[in-house]
Amino acid sequence: MRSNYHNKRRSSFTSKRSGTGRKKSSGFTRSRKCKRKRIGSYEAFRMRSKIRLAIGCTVTAAVLLCGFVFLPGLFGGKDDQMSFHPVESTGEIQDTWEQTTSLEETPKDEELCLNIRQRSEWNLVLVNPKVELPESYLSSSQIVTAFEMEMDSRIEKPYTQMYKAAVKDGISLWISSCYRSKELQKELYEREIEENVKSGMSQEEATAAADVAVARPGYSEHNTGLAIDFNGVTMDFENTKAFQWLQENAADYGFVLRFPKGKESITHIMYEPWHYRYVGVEHAQKMKELDMCLEEYLYYLQEKGE
Repeated sequence: MRSNYHNKRRSSFTSKRSGTGRKKSSGFTRSRKCKRKRIGSYEAFRMRSKIRLAIGCTVTAAVLLCGFVFLPGLFGGKDDQMSFHPVESTGEIQDTWEQTTSLEETPKDEELCLNIRQRSEWNLVLVNPKVELPESYLSSSQIVTAFEMEMDSRIEKPYTQMYKAAVKDGISLWISSCYRSKELQKELYEREIEENVKSGMSQEEATAAADVAVARPGYSEHNTGLAIDFNGVTMDFENTKAFQWLQENAADYGFVLRFPKGKESITHIMYEPWHYRYVGVEHAQKMKELDMCLEEYLYYLQEKGE
């Protein structure tokens, strides 16, 4: 009896160690199932990622294609836009003021330029890319230095009054440019031609390009000493309180925005928010009331017989 008992225990012990005497645990089975489930989930995740990537690439390509097709039509090409390069006030000679415009003239615009007669009043003298400053004006003007700038002596007092009124209202104004002699204008013009030639243009091409970029000697408002460029000569000036103040008050001191927006085909100069011109209080207020640039106003007076 004792021998049989020990033999059974030994047999049971041997079968447990060899693993032949028990079933595989259910925990091991669940582990393999979970592993297969995780592998399946990872493969599904990779598949979904590939699908999302493919959709994203397709959408991006469609957006880029629409941009190339439609954006040029919406905003126009280079030939449809007016080019302008604002100039920062650096203390050096600035030679890109009064840039001419390439806008086509209407018969009315051409009629204004060809038929306006110079008037006897010094403050209404006309100068633009098509009308040269009369020699008689230069002989009658006197250039003085005020606010560290040269200007016609006859505008020193009205400008001083306007400047003090602006300061009183908390507005900061400073002059970036005022009088420019014909000799200096000639130097700027010839320098522009020379640089164009160096860049590879023919003499004819260089001259034509210079005519657009720089006013010819005697065809610049700055040659009169009646024009003032304010606060750094930048397009951003139109977004400042100083510009708003000038628009509201400059006419009361005899100054007008010389090259306003929307009048480019008449003035032949690009819109310049910084460029103001003295014409006298009466005329400035009338021009403001009629919403006219100087060319229009002179033609208006001429048609009225005044």
